[in-house]
Amino acid sequence: MHVNLTITIEEDLISKSKTYAKKQGRSLSSLIENFLRAATKEGTDESKISKKIIKLKGAVKVHDNNPGYHKMIR
Repeated sequence: MHVNLTITIEEDLISKSKTYAKKQGRSLSSLIENFLRAATKEGTDESKISKKIIKLKGAVKVHDNNPGYHKMIR
C-alpha cells in the first residue's frame, strides 16, 4: 500500500532531482522509494554503500503530525 508523505527539501535540489529522474525515465517518487528501500534493507553491508548515501541516512525528518507517518511505521 502506498501512502503520501510530505517532506521538505530545498527547491534547487528538487529541480535537479526531477531532471535526473526524467533522464532515467523514472519518477522522483520511485527514485526516493528505491533509495529508502536500499537504505533500510536488513543485512545491508554498509561497506558496499556509497559514502554519500550513508551520509543521507537520518536526513529525512518525518513529523508526527503527518497522518501517513503512523501508518508507515506500523
